[in-house]
Amino acid sequence: MAEVLIVYATELGHTRRIAERVASEMRSAGHQPSVVSSDAAPELDRFDAVIVGAPVRTSVFVPAIEDYARDHAGDLAGRPSALFSVCAPDDHDDRGCRDALDAYLRTLLQETGWHPDVIASFAGVRPYTHIGLAHRVLTAGASQAADHEVGATDWDAVSGFVEAFVHHLQRAQRAQAVSSAHPAST
Repeated sequence: MAEVLIVYATELGHTRRIAERVASEMRSAGHQPSVVSSDAAPELDRFDAVIVGAPVRTSVFVPAIEDYARDHAGDLAGRPSALFSVCAPDDHDDRGCRDALDAYLRTLLQETGWHPDVIASFAGVRPYTHIGLAHRVLTAGASQAADHEVGATDWDAVSGFVEAFVHHLQRAQRAQAVSSAHPAST
């Protein structure tokens, strides 16, 4: 069992919903997650692992997560960690936007020295202010998201992300147990 901090920033609330789903699945896997906003995140010393959730706008993370990654890069690098980004559905499916996000992500990780063990990107929500009236009428009642947005998140992909991270976390815990049981001779 691991204490897992799940840190997120959100603009429309959907990254928080994904973070809560990640926490629920981590709990089901026998771990103890704590979900917190990046502006209220505690120090990392009491956590065994960290998952960071970041909404993306114009192919960059919102500043709160970028600042969090820079401020905590050393602590993030010292424990199992994962990163998920949440893009607008149209951006998530656009190759140019994904390429721009990948380039930005490589630069941020290179600058901070943080290299998450598992990285994923999910489509988020489309606020109704960005879609037409006909679409709103046709999809009325079909959305699982709040009344003011249309969700496009692949929840199976979120589950796959959690499964991959749980697998990595278990391997890291086994390796730590082995190294603790067999200290290096001097």
